[in-house]
Amino acid sequence: MTQVIEIGLKGFNSVFKSDSWQIATITYDKGYSKEGFDHMKRHLTTDEVFTLINGNAILHTAEDGEFIDTNVEKGKIYCVHKCTWHYLEISEDAIL
Repeated sequence: MTQVIEIGLKGFNSVFKSDSWQIATITYDKGYSKEGFDHMKRHLTTDEVFTLINGNAILHTAEDGEFIDTNVEKGKIYCVHKCTWHYLEISEDAIL
C-alpha cells in the first residue's frame, strides 16, 4: 500500500509514526518566526533531520557554548544530533 500525505496544516505536524521514529511536516506559524523565538529545543534520545522543500530557513544551534546560524539549502539534509540545542526559523512560504 502507498500512503500519500498532503502538506497543509500550519506549524509542526506528525504525519507518520513508527515505534522508534516519525516523519513530520513543518510550515510557517509564529513559533517558527524570528519574532516568535522564545526558547531552543533539544531531544535527549533521538536525532532530528530537516529537509527544505520550499521557502527559506535558518537553523540556529548551540554547541559547546557557541551559537551557530546555518542557512538551510534545498537539496541538502540537515541532521541535528541528539542533545543539541536548536531552533528553526522559517519564511512564511517554507515547507520542510
